[in-house]
Amino acid sequence: MKKSDKGKKIFDAFDKKIKELEEKIESPETEKAIKEWLKFQSKFHNYSFRNIVWMMMQAEARDFEIEKVAPFKKWAEMKGKQDQKVSITKGSKGFTVLFPYERISYERDEQGTFIEDKKGKRIPERDENGKIKKITQFGVGYVFDVSQTNAKEIGAFQELNYRGKAVEINADLLKEVANRITEKYKIQVDFVKDPTCIAGGWYNPCDNKIAVNLSTCKNNAHRLGTLMHELGHTRTLDDCKDSRKLAEGKAEAFAYAACSAFGIERESQLYIKNWVEDKHSLKEVMGDISKKVREAFKDLQLNELAQEHSQELNHNQEQTTEMVA
Repeated sequence: MKKSDKGKKIFDAFDKKIKELEEKIESPETEKAIKEWLKFQSKFHNYSFRNIVWMMMQAEARDFEIEKVAPFKKWAEMKGKQDQKVSITKGSKGFTVLFPYERISYERDEQGTFIEDKKGKRIPERDENGKIKKITQFGVGYVFDVSQTNAKEIGAFQELNYRGKAVEINADLLKEVANRITEKYKIQVDFVKDPTCIAGGWYNPCDNKIAVNLSTCKNNAHRLGTLMHELGHTRTLDDCKDSRKLAEGKAEAFAYAACSAFGIERESQLYIKNWVEDKHSLKEVMGDISKKVREAFKDLQLNELAQEHSQELNHNQEQTTEMVA
């Protein structure tokens, strides 16, 4: 199969999957599928929304649990504790992903034939400023999961041991996330106590402040989720343009993905049936959320922070166990 045919297959399968979800927008299975996508997004925040859905579909078809994927070249650059090289297990079948690339657009005549200069070379198209026009296209590449390599065996990859279980959220971690939000986005984060207010948190665009209500949010996991929800409001929407339920749904989807990185599964109400109101398509809304999640994970280095925190907790627990023994 040609690469162009493989690319079309990915696009078609992706569109079919999103269409199926959209047609069953009020089904509990649709919400479950979207929450799984949000968890997946937190693990693979460097990949586009389309690639995330496509990898999930491939993994589901193969009954394969993906932990960490990378291209062959990336694995080959990694080395173990004894300077051993990472290798792909013989016979492993990679997962296909799309990658964008640019190519020059050339002039054509009315019949669609390329126009050439006196030397027989194709003539590039140029814009009104005289710059050569380029077209973005998509190619197909392969990535391999860590379980298809020897990376763990030789110590080149440390297992993400905070996955799949709730990790204790302490005050220092909460403060660090708040500080990163302030530093990166210039948004002040205040932790307040207001027993007269039932809201867990709020964002005030007038003074660009997020408030987390300690009276309502009783533990740090809840406070972190609320902080992420309010950050989601600042990152994913304009309240003046979106309906309130769509705005809340997008902010909570953002928070659900962000909290998943820390092993927290929020009891989220995503208002998914409202995502396709006001002429919005499910693909458009999910794509917007995906983009903002990827940006925030990169800006705030959430995965790295969650892993560091998990390692510290595990280290402290091991020391405690040794002392008791």
